[in-house]
Amino acid sequence: MFKPVQILSLLVAAGFAHAGDAVTDAMQAAYAPYRVVLFKTNSNAQDDARKAIAQAQQKWSQIATQFGALPPVPCDRDSSFKASLDKVSEVYAKASGQIDKNELTQAHETLEHAREVIAEIRHRNQIIV
Repeated sequence: MFKPVQILSLLVAAGFAHAGDAVTDAMQAAYAPYRVVLFKTNSNAQDDARKAIAQAQQKWSQIATQFGALPPVPCDRDSSFKASLDKVSEVYAKASGQIDKNELTQAHETLEHAREVIAEIRHRNQIIV
């Protein structure tokens, strides 16, 4: 029989644990496609990178649409939240253009800025993941 601590560990390891707020959960879900596009640009796989950036942009667009105008707790007091969401969208758009031009090294570097902006959102709102 599993102990409660073991069950929790299994759930976390399986990726079923949630942050407890919708914004953080959505940002975590959007992180997977972001990592894929980083991998594809680093692997010089242009066609796969195009598909991956489209998926990453779609996930991020959902976040911006759902939470941009009226973010819930813990981001509800963050006056820079919407601007940060827009900045990540701009990073994705720039990287997408670079991918289309087969500038995969530059796209990879550009994408690193999205991680920085997301880290700033988390820091400002005391989100720990």
